Amino acid sequence: MKELTQGPAAAEAYRSLGALYNEAGQLDEAAQYYQQAASRKTIFPEVHEDLGIIYLRKQMPNEAIEEFRTTLSQQPDHGPAVLNLAVAYQMKGDASAAKQALDGYLRQYGNSGSPYVTQARERLAANRARYLESGPSSLRKAMSCFHKLAVEST
Repeated sequence: MKELTQGPAAAEAYRSLGALYNEAGQLDEAAQYYQQAASRKTIFPEVHEDLGIIYLRKQMPNEAIEEFRTTLSQQPDHGPAVLNLAVAYQMKGDASAAKQALDGYLRQYGNSGSPYVTQARERLAANRARYLESGPSSLRKAMSCFHKLAVEST
């Protein structure tokens, strides 16, 4: 057991425990194990994204933004983190920052052929369409839609 909590496999073991708690809907416990995993491995973008998603589910957009930014600092082409960062900004009511995150990703990786590029384009188009349909009040609706997409993609 000591090898699992202190050896080279510790970070992955803690992440796996976090995933089990997440699947069971025990978000606080999942976050604790994900944090343990992050503390045991310097570069671990996947676990920071996992934590960000937990914070989205707990309606904690500031914490989610921090985790998605950490993910992107460790792996700049991490498409899911960009999409979820946009969701977190939408939750926070900052549609401009959400658009900037998606636009920046598209400028950098738009020709990569990644499926996340397509999703980023779709989200920007959906956001524009909703805004044009009913003006600024539709941003709340878009935020709800993006949040739902983020939770469903986990």
